[in-house]
Amino acid sequence: MSRGIVRVVVAACVTLLAGWSLVEAQTRKPKAGARPSPRGFAVEIEQDGALVPQVKHEVSLRRAPFAILLHSPDLEGAYLNASFQADLFDIAGMGLPFGNRLRTGMTVAETHLNPEHELFPGLDSLHYLAYNDKAYVRMDQVTPVGAGFRGRRTVDRLYFDDKSHPIAEVTDRPLYLLVARGKPHPETGAIFTSDYDYLKLKFDKP
Repeated sequence: MSRGIVRVVVAACVTLLAGWSLVEAQTRKPKAGARPSPRGFAVEIEQDGALVPQVKHEVSLRRAPFAILLHSPDLEGAYLNASFQADLFDIAGMGLPFGNRLRTGMTVAETHLNPEHELFPGLDSLHYLAYNDKAYVRMDQVTPVGAGFRGRRTVDRLYFDDKSHPIAEVTDRPLYLLVARGKPHPETGAIFTSDYDYLKLKFDKP
């Protein structure tokens, strides 16, 4: 076999191997237990100092305090809804518009830096998680990350039925979270969402 033919054969083999490696890299599944860092706008749950794994937008928790972690690629604030009803969770899961179900007029009055560590469950309540408004930060910890931030809101209690309840007293009902951001309509206050993430919290761990 001449040297020219050998060079052609070797070059062809290298090209095939490179193409196969590229396909494998694009289709390779992550290792079990691997958890890539969120990119862009995302929400995670932390309990006992560790991130809680998500499976199809669901997490399992103990009936104990937890923290909501908001990852934002920029300094734009976000609106958090918590509810025992799945309406907004289902809409998000189907990718449908929220219409006027999210409005700035639904934002609850809260104390700076969230010292009570409470959430107000209800389809008509929104918590505004702002970072650029230093006077009204509804998160107890905010960390700059690149051009954005990571916000942490600790939840020790839920306020519903005109009473504040510790998480330990939460019934078997799941809690649905929707975190969304977007520009409000200047007249109606309806929020045109540009990004959102959603979770179902099940308090079913011993």
